[in-house]
Amino acid sequence: MRYVMKEFQQVGVGSTSHLMSKNDKLSVEEFRPLEDRMAGRPAIAAGLANLKLEIGAEAFDRFINPLSNINKGEDSLLVMANTEQQRTMLMRDYLPALSKAFGVAHVQVVGSGKDAF
Repeated sequence: MRYVMKEFQQVGVGSTSHLMSKNDKLSVEEFRPLEDRMAGRPAIAAGLANLKLEIGAEAFDRFINPLSNINKGEDSLLVMANTEQQRTMLMRDYLPALSKAFGVAHVQVVGSGKDAF
C-alpha cells in the first residue's frame, strides 16, 4: 500500500496545538473573551453585565469569559462550557446568579465532553 503525504499546518497554541490538513478556507483566530464576542447581541450583553455585577469582575473573568457560547430564549438560557469540569463548577456555584442576571427560569449548562472520562 502506498501513502501520499499531504501538506499540513500547525493549528492552535501550546497544549491545544495539533496538525491538520492544509485548507485555505479555514483560518485560526485568537480566542476572545465571551463578553467581547457577545457585544453585538444586546440581550446577552445586558445579561452578562448583570452577571458581572452579581458575581464580581474577578469571578466573571475567571469562570464566565472563557465559556464557548451562551444563548437565551424567552425563559431559558443555554450555556456551553469548554469542559465537564467547567460545567460542573457552573452548575454548582452559579446557576442562581445566571438565572437572576438573565431573567430566566431555566438554565441548562452543557459541556463539550472533552474531559468526561
